[in-house]
Amino acid sequence: MSLRKLAPIKRSEAMFHASKLAVSFIAISALLTGTATFAGATNKDSDPDTIEITGTGIVQELPDQASVTFAITSQQINLSAATQKNADAYVAAKKIILDEKLVESETDISTTINNNEAWEYDKDNKRVFKGWAVTKSVRLCIKDISLLGRVQDVLSTVTSVSGLQISSYSHSRAAEFELEAYSRAVADAIVKAKSAVRGTLYSVGGIKRISEVGSVGRGPIAYSASKQMAGGSEAGGGASSSVEPGVITYSKSLTVLFKLK
Repeated sequence: MSLRKLAPIKRSEAMFHASKLAVSFIAISALLTGTATFAGATNKDSDPDTIEITGTGIVQELPDQASVTFAITSQQINLSAATQKNADAYVAAKKIILDEKLVESETDISTTINNNEAWEYDKDNKRVFKGWAVTKSVRLCIKDISLLGRVQDVLSTVTSVSGLQISSYSHSRAAEFELEAYSRAVADAIVKAKSAVRGTLYSVGGIKRISEVGSVGRGPIAYSASKQMAGGSEAGGGASSSVEPGVITYSKSLTVLFKLK
């Protein structure tokens, strides 16, 4: 039996086949993990020696501010009388808010006003004009969240106030936490990229591009004041009502394109 002598494989060809094997390995790993794809696999114009990874960063913080809203509604037979009555009621409520130092300054109070005709149906089911209803919607920016219980206690005694509720929570350093979530998303992508190329001929190089997939700032759900502000003054005799606002979640999702070397 004769043996055929095989031609030696050139070094350049060996490197080429090894490189193809490495690329195939990473591509298979990416499909299995669902976290990485080579840009060249989906875009012919892209540099094939890249890898795209999705990273997520999350920061959670307790809120330090809140918005409290309520309404003052006045009804009279003519619009001018209803407007004047509403203005007087608002001035009285505003004085209480400032005297009790529920807000830091008058600039933390904002209002909108709405006028509507008031109609009712009589016993014959006919619409009867009852005058004008003037509603002033008031929003307080509470920059010291520890005051929320006291805000409830004070405003609940003002007879002209209705619909008192905590409308939203926020944080004075929100921009800082969003940036931190961004940094954590990039760091998460770097860890995933290094994991994806482990055991191959490649290593992760510099970042070519970062694209934001999603940005979420989720705060605790704001319920009506009666539900959130449990009656501490009722149960404890003198202590302000307490509020448990929960946490605000700042989340960033990024796709990061890395160069491979």
